[in-house]
Amino acid sequence: MSGAAPSGPGPRDHYVLAGGGTTARVILDEILRTGRRCTVVESRPEACASLRDLLPPECILEADATEEEALRRAGTADARAVLATLQDDKLNLVVTVTARQIRPGIRVIARGNDPLQWPRLRRAGAVVVSSSHIGGRRLAAAMIHTETTVFLNEMLTAPSEKPIRVEAVVVTEEKRAVGRTLTDLDVFRHSGLQVIALCHGPEGEFTCNPGGSVRLEAGDRLVVIGDFERVNRLAALVGRWE
Repeated sequence: MSGAAPSGPGPRDHYVLAGGGTTARVILDEILRTGRRCTVVESRPEACASLRDLLPPECILEADATEEEALRRAGTADARAVLATLQDDKLNLVVTVTARQIRPGIRVIARGNDPLQWPRLRRAGAVVVSSSHIGGRRLAAAMIHTETTVFLNEMLTAPSEKPIRVEAVVVTEEKRAVGRTLTDLDVFRHSGLQVIALCHGPEGEFTCNPGGSVRLEAGDRLVVIGDFERVNRLAALVGRWE
């Protein structure tokens, strides 16, 4: 996939990807398909060359992702999140610590290969994702929940000019949605979307299928399934695209 990304999330939709291997290409495809922007930091010249069919040259930084200067040049200080996908968990730990020194509190998602290293990654502030664990769960889900798995696979992989994804919209003060209920806002009529989950605040718990009487607060996140056009409508109604 290449070319201009479709319009979607708001202006702060830039991600930094540390590592440009096979996992990174899959991540990049999804980032671009859903309208986000990304800068890849990769030290191997051949890997950088292979990324040029996905990204323009200015979005590929040939450098060591564990170096602070490289992460700064990639835009970590203003990025929405950093994804550490290096082969070695210890290197991903260095990326995590360095990124959070550049900007304390930045969200870091780290690829985890060695379970013994995961506690260290988590203590450093990373969300750890294990491809083997995810793959195992997907295999089990395909066996037990066939229809659900088929639906998810179609949603994520089917070619479409209007990709459908699970997205989140944040409630903000300026849209005057604060203090109003989902029924007051008539979300479905204005956006064509059903709110499938709601999270009160950045660290709150998710409530699935919230009722229409739920009163919104600033910082709440509304989770929906839809295409960019509908999610943009919801963002225009209550806040901004996550």
